[in-house]
Amino acid sequence: MKKTAIAALALAASASLFAIEDETDEMNWDLIGGSVSGFEHFRKYCEENPAFRKKLLKLPELDPIDDLVETVWITPQAFAEDPENQWGMYGVQNEMVIGGMSGHWCGYTAAKIDIPADGYYRVWTRRWHNQGQCGAFQVSISDADPDKVVHDTWSARYDFAELARWRNFLPNYKDYPSGWLWESSGAVLLKKGRVRIQMNGMVHDGPYDARNISAVVLTRDPFGEPVRPEGEGAVIYGEAKPRSDDPTALKLWARRPMISDEASRHRPLWREWRRAFFKDCRDGKIAGVEAGRFAGMAYFDEEHNLIGTPAMIDEEIAKDAALLAATKADRFYAKVEGEDFACPNGGWGGERNFDASGNEVLASYAGGEVEAHVDLELPEDGEYTVWIRYPEYKGSLANFAFRVLDADGGVLAERGISDDPDFNASCEGEKQWVPLKASLKAGIARFQVYSNNGGPNRKLDAIIVTNDADYSPSEFGMVAQPPAKGIQIWRKSDPWTGFGRFDAPAKGENLDRFGVDLREGEAATLLLLVRNNTKKLAEIVPEIKNDRYDLVQWRVGAFSYAFASGWQQCQLLQRDALLVSPGETGGIWLTIRGKTGFEGGEIDIDLGGATFRLDVAKAAPLPATTPVPIVFGWSAPLGNISSWEFYRDIGLNAINDTLLPKSFQDEYGIKLNIHLNDGDVSPEHIAALRKQHEDLGFGTKDWAWSFMDEPGESTADYWIDCAKKLREVDKDIRIWVNPGELYGGGAAAACARIAEYANIYCPYANHIWSQGAGNEDYRKALNREGPKFDLLLSYTTPCFMEKSPHSAYEILGLVDFSIRNKLDGIVFFAMSHCFPHVSSYWDDWNNYVPDQCMNVYPGARYRTISTRNAEAVREAVQRWRAAKAKEL
Repeated sequence: MKKTAIAALALAASASLFAIEDETDEMNWDLIGGSVSGFEHFRKYCEENPAFRKKLLKLPELDPIDDLVETVWITPQAFAEDPENQWGMYGVQNEMVIGGMSGHWCGYTAAKIDIPADGYYRVWTRRWHNQGQCGAFQVSISDADPDKVVHDTWSARYDFAELARWRNFLPNYKDYPSGWLWESSGAVLLKKGRVRIQMNGMVHDGPYDARNISAVVLTRDPFGEPVRPEGEGAVIYGEAKPRSDDPTALKLWARRPMISDEASRHRPLWREWRRAFFKDCRDGKIAGVEAGRFAGMAYFDEEHNLIGTPAMIDEEIAKDAALLAATKADRFYAKVEGEDFACPNGGWGGERNFDASGNEVLASYAGGEVEAHVDLELPEDGEYTVWIRYPEYKGSLANFAFRVLDADGGVLAERGISDDPDFNASCEGEKQWVPLKASLKAGIARFQVYSNNGGPNRKLDAIIVTNDADYSPSEFGMVAQPPAKGIQIWRKSDPWTGFGRFDAPAKGENLDRFGVDLREGEAATLLLLVRNNTKKLAEIVPEIKNDRYDLVQWRVGAFSYAFASGWQQCQLLQRDALLVSPGETGGIWLTIRGKTGFEGGEIDIDLGGATFRLDVAKAAPLPATTPVPIVFGWSAPLGNISSWEFYRDIGLNAINDTLLPKSFQDEYGIKLNIHLNDGDVSPEHIAALRKQHEDLGFGTKDWAWSFMDEPGESTADYWIDCAKKLREVDKDIRIWVNPGELYGGGAAAACARIAEYANIYCPYANHIWSQGAGNEDYRKALNREGPKFDLLLSYTTPCFMEKSPHSAYEILGLVDFSIRNKLDGIVFFAMSHCFPHVSSYWDDWNNYVPDQCMNVYPGARYRTISTRNAEAVREAVQRWRAAKAKEL
């Protein structure tokens, strides 16, 4: 007799119900709580901590286990009988296997099976392993409905040996003795009904072995390896009692860490356990490959709003604690970025410098006397230190100096920069902190950088002003803002600059009511910041009031690590609450959507005692004739419905190398497909490619052909030869080309020749702002004088700089660039530039390609997670259309 698993059935009704708590898809609650090593550690933790177990067992069950649990045993025959099978079936060690060849890829094999009941299943594979080798493959499960073009697909890797990981190598099974191996996924929620299960080979590290799988098994039993049910057939279904003689284990499984709308009361306990689990993973105290891999994967630490490996997050938290401990409540600290200095005579200005604080420096190359300054209000008389950070360029540093002025312009303290004998022995380009001592009075003081001669390399990164004699940024790191009392909440004046984890309100920033003009179909963006000046973890649950049309969505700003910029606010996660640790600052990202038929009004956002009032006014629509830009990002949506919806939502409408029926792409607003980097222009291939597009409903105006990436001076002849051969066979297929950065007149001449054959021309931005680098023929082509391109676009490549604090401004800056140069759209590199068959979407510090760029992420329960940059794309599209409307 089965129990009625009411909670599990209710939760299984819709995958979207589980999307409230966005997590990384590497180590979300479901994965770590439903994994073998995770749950066994959870059981042990409960046993060793009776008080913890007692509190946990008082909480409601989230996923009760039935008296009998289902098993689905899929034999090699089930895959071999499927018409899609590309693998072979043969004998290995006296057992039949379904097998794919060794090396990278190897095709795929698939079977359709019936899930007998709603519930969480563990997916096991049984394979033959040869010691010293591996044969990585992926198992995926999706809806078997043939009418669905894109499914919400779950997948897991098996026998995976990551290719070309930079550091922190993940363990694998290579050194295991030869024999049959069981490997399990974490628990996955499946609904009763027909599904398609597929296996395909993956790119991986060698030595390479064939994929020889004797069984794929789905079981709802959370304990132990699968047992084959009685009976025969290609797919065998069975039921058995859960294999545990400990009733408490079943009760713990029903309350394990998982993604659930019902879990808010469980999470404080889960967080306590997770800290212990990750510490043991990191310290190698949990045996097995699975736990070892967890130590190198990314998770979301919701108490500090960090995304990274356990070791990275522990290291950052320890650094933060030291920094906060070094910041005294009764002392004054002020940090000012160089680029925020006022530059009244124009001799200084902001300049990109990606390893600088804020990714910019204050730079001057002007001759004569030029200065820049910032005024700060000091709270009391006393001895102050101005810490000055700048890059030294050994042997070529021009003379400049820093000084502190009183209200009348008198010099209170001064330090020369270029000829300091205590400093000039540093390494080339290294950022250094140097102190300037000053006796200062309470009130306004001016901090000034100046030079009185020409020459290169006068650059200021940041200053810190403090009356704490014990503070040193070289020892403690960048200063945390001085603590105030209680919880501070304010609206950041500019959401696109991001925020830091120790930010305090800038001058004029508060929670005053704010007005938003909003058109139907568009969205407005605001950022609220919360600083926790208490000694306890703060929990902020925004409550939206008077929102009659459900316009306001809020998300939590998470920080992930980038080589060039350190920890930067990037991902935007849907959460139940914002948690902010003592001394830190968290962000609430507000998106206000102009839904069809909405009316304006007042909306209150309650933030645990503080209220932010939003005045929404309905703006007049743009003229119906306002054009829509082509918006491209050298990628296609991730392979699930939510990602296609997300692309449509923010305005991305051109994709590459993902060819689905045009009716489907029309539904999601796709206007252009690019067939990338295919130099096969044989008549047979041209005809086949055109037919492939036509069979899916595409005309020649709906797609374009790219022969190669970034042709230039050395490859122009080859590219032009491809174009001529295509034109000889087919005059209607449109040709796309994206020349890379432009260097020299020879390259410009080559690009002018290439441009003659291009229908869609998308050069790097410096082609356009340099007006063809002095080549008159090329300048005319870029200005559409004579033959005109069907579409003229342009792009930049921030690559691994997409997490820099000012990266959103690069995206928004392309709007003005596009309008000024009469371009037909906006092109970004890249929304998703990842190789998931060899590395992780989330792992930006070990990734296979060092300039991997990610601006959309997969997350818990088939969701697509947005970023600050992705939201900037939405804003860029809106600004582009508003500017175009003014031209009508």
